[in-house]
Amino acid sequence: MNVFESQPKIFKALSSSAVFHKISSYIKNKTGFFLELENPSAQSVFVGALFHALNQSVFVVQENEEGAEGSYENLSDLLGERAFMLPNCEEDALSIPGLVFSSRTVFSRSLSALLSNKTGVFVSSLGAIKTKIRAPKEIVSGALTLRAGGAIRQSTIIEKLLLWGYEPADPCLSPKTFAKRGGILDFFTEFSSHPLRLEFFGEKIESIRIFNPDTQLSEGLRSRCVLFPPVLSHGRVETKLSE
Repeated sequence: MNVFESQPKIFKALSSSAVFHKISSYIKNKTGFFLELENPSAQSVFVGALFHALNQSVFVVQENEEGAEGSYENLSDLLGERAFMLPNCEEDALSIPGLVFSSRTVFSRSLSALLSNKTGVFVSSLGAIKTKIRAPKEIVSGALTLRAGGAIRQSTIIEKLLLWGYEPADPCLSPKTFAKRGGILDFFTEFSSHPLRLEFFGEKIESIRIFNPDTQLSEGLRSRCVLFPPVLSHGRVETKLSE
């Protein structure tokens, strides 16, 4: 439950204003708008209320990275996991497996949510929206969907991971690493906060589990997962995030 569900009077007061209705029409028509409020918290409350009313994704671009981080923190308090941050990560684009900068991980997770058509409020800065990424069609077409009960060779998955710059590491503790032990394949993507464990019987995926990298213990089951290729361009067909 977000704050607008628990505090309906706040939402009613905001949503009844003329400005709210005008900006709502901009979002419905996918038209950009400029919102200037002196109080950053008030701006976040207004944007959060817009998202709650429309249940349609909103992209917020702040003037600088500090402003974007402040908006994201405020929106996270209001909307929980429906708030996403796309930070400026071009400077660490060449991070290596096991030493992936947190900004790159956050960017990748949020972009994968955007490409997966998850609804939410996506926050970025003027500098970050110039980040060069792979063409979205290339990212989506290159994704690998895995389902519990489905059939696929472990070698097929490992070939993909190696192609995308992952490195073998047992145990699997950090992003862009994987580990194979018999019928078990662990991998830690840039898009997840926890690594995943596939348990195979032959070529059949018996289960997909989230596990704790410190304890190596299972923390839940998933019916499916999607592996995306790296989102930063590295000289491939590219576009800017703003496009």
